[in-house]
Amino acid sequence: MKAIIIAAGQGKRLRGISGDIPKPLIPIGNVPLLERIIGICRDSGVGDFGMVVGYKHNSLEDYFGDGSKFGVNIEYVFNPEWEKGNGVSAYIASEMVRGEESFLLMMSDHLINRDIINRLLKDDSSCNLLAVDRDIERIFDLDDATKVLCEGDNIMEIGKEIPHYNGLDCGIFRLKSNFFGAMGEALASGSDQLSDGVRVLINRRDFKAHFISTDAHWLDVDTEEAFRFAEGNLELYC
Repeated sequence: MKAIIIAAGQGKRLRGISGDIPKPLIPIGNVPLLERIIGICRDSGVGDFGMVVGYKHNSLEDYFGDGSKFGVNIEYVFNPEWEKGNGVSAYIASEMVRGEESFLLMMSDHLINRDIINRLLKDDSSCNLLAVDRDIERIFDLDDATKVLCEGDNIMEIGKEIPHYNGLDCGIFRLKSNFFGAMGEALASGSDQLSDGVRVLINRRDFKAHFISTDAHWLDVDTEEAFRFAEGNLELYC
């Protein structure tokens, strides 16, 4: 199964640490953040990657190349509108998903425990899937987290500001190709966030939660505080 990684943004909230380095290349424990993510996926059996790049894309392409030095294959697509919402990057990733029955969609700044990927790959659901954490109390930054409301394993709503929720978006999806049509509809209506495309499929009852286990860990490394937490707890994300 192919993994698409959104790595186009600037990561302004980490500029105090990253300086001019693109956020995916910030070293955590002396290994760039995105290299850690690719390594975890590789060790779970994922060998083909598509990377959506934008801000300082040459730095990412120079570092990762075709992926061979990391034991994987990597291809790239450039998002010229990388300053817009991440739904734009998700949509143009269709150029790299050539008829696969399903694919993983991931963020370049989410550390994810290998167990999450292993179980998501083995899930036998025929629907689009989102890894969801029901252990809300352990989240590092609840205010910034994307919330999810589920009825059973059906996702009913998603968003950072929804008033009622019982789970959190872990930042990794297993999607079917119909996602791109839904994301295109959202973009045509003026909505450019990934969650907007997901919401189209939620309304069609084609999105389910894949609940992660209580001993699996993930972290959105989007602030200096989260970065420092990751540096001190790397054993959780392997």
